[in-house]
Amino acid sequence: MTPDGGSGVLALPAGLIGGLAIAGFVVAILAAAVTPVLSRLDRLEAWRGPLKLVPYALLLVGAILAGAAAVLGSVSAERSGVREVASGALAILCLTPLIGASAVRLRYGAPGKRTFQQQIAANRGSSVLLVAVLFELMAVTGFLIGAAVGVAFGSALVAGLAVAAISILVTLGATGFAMASGDGMVLDITAAKEAGPQEEQLRNVVAELAIAAGIPAPRIYLIQSPAANALSVGRNPSNASIAITRGLLEKLDREELQGVIAHELAHIANLDSRHAVLVALLVGAIVLLTDVFLHLIIEVAKNPWTGDDAQSTFGALGAWLIVVVVGLIVGGLLRLLAPVAALAVQAAVSRDREYLADATAVGITRNTAGLIGALEKLERTRAEMKGANRGTQHLWIVNPVKEGKEGGRGWFDTHPATSDRIERLRALTGQDTERADARPT
Repeated sequence: MTPDGGSGVLALPAGLIGGLAIAGFVVAILAAAVTPVLSRLDRLEAWRGPLKLVPYALLLVGAILAGAAAVLGSVSAERSGVREVASGALAILCLTPLIGASAVRLRYGAPGKRTFQQQIAANRGSSVLLVAVLFELMAVTGFLIGAAVGVAFGSALVAGLAVAAISILVTLGATGFAMASGDGMVLDITAAKEAGPQEEQLRNVVAELAIAAGIPAPRIYLIQSPAANALSVGRNPSNASIAITRGLLEKLDREELQGVIAHELAHIANLDSRHAVLVALLVGAIVLLTDVFLHLIIEVAKNPWTGDDAQSTFGALGAWLIVVVVGLIVGGLLRLLAPVAALAVQAAVSRDREYLADATAVGITRNTAGLIGALEKLERTRAEMKGANRGTQHLWIVNPVKEGKEGGRGWFDTHPATSDRIERLRALTGQDTERADARPT
């Protein structure tokens, strides 16, 4: 009740709502921070299963705290403001991976008990989920930046919503432009040249596997590099290309080449290239937003506000100091945390897509030996490629740039460890064999 006894709003202890909101953000950040730590605790093999649930438990706690702040703030004020909208957005951001992961598991079962088709469908759902999280992260980042700028103009809520909407619209426009011309840019960067008629075996393999995959045969390019690698680009199966290095053709036999080509065709069929462009642009947009905001605050800090007289100058300087201090804190945190979280999501999306392409490739060839043999050779002969960079590393079948010491198990590694990919392929094959043996004859 309000102090005058009217039917106004709910009275709450001072600082309760803000404390809940801050606690929600802290717990959400903690959930993101413990994920890479837990992924590296190989010594605790017996605890690995339960430990994987810790980030989800923290996200649930963060969602509850943020949701409580949003609800209590709404019922204790005449209208919702920045605090309530930000808390509600955080609650949704925390709940998205929880709901999505639960839905995938309920529909397709545990990861170790899925058929090829279930694994493909589950990975596709997980990838869509991760892109949704990245969109939400960008929207929350844009809202917080807009709200911080809007404080100086007395319209923080409107400014926050406006910047969030504008950032998403601009990114969608940039996505459309990149999809129309991104293929040629990637091929130019890698110095790929269209394969000539003398590459008859390569052309035959691509043609026969494209028929098996049910998609048009893509254009074929060769990269004159001794490193063994391959990539695919294209916004859809009708406008796609595969690029193969000379080193890969020299190192693999026909069966292994089929496994690699099927993997790249799987990327095309699953629209992974379109997906990769979208994720890359979203990550770039988040980094750009945080950079622009921090530079804006620095410019404000260089130009103190003044008034017409001593009293107004004192008030203006006080307001300027508050805006600068709060802006630097918010901007610094966003500059540090938002890009890190976005890059983590980008890496997770890329790793998820590699598992999906591996499973789809085996579905195309009906043979795991070729892809497993190819991955083993690619891992043994791995070499960095000239012209490859971290902006395009997620497009290749194996990482063409130097990996961190985690070897595919780090938080920001775009490719899963090759041994993990092989292990999954063998597990899927063994599972299918068991089910075939179990069928009545």
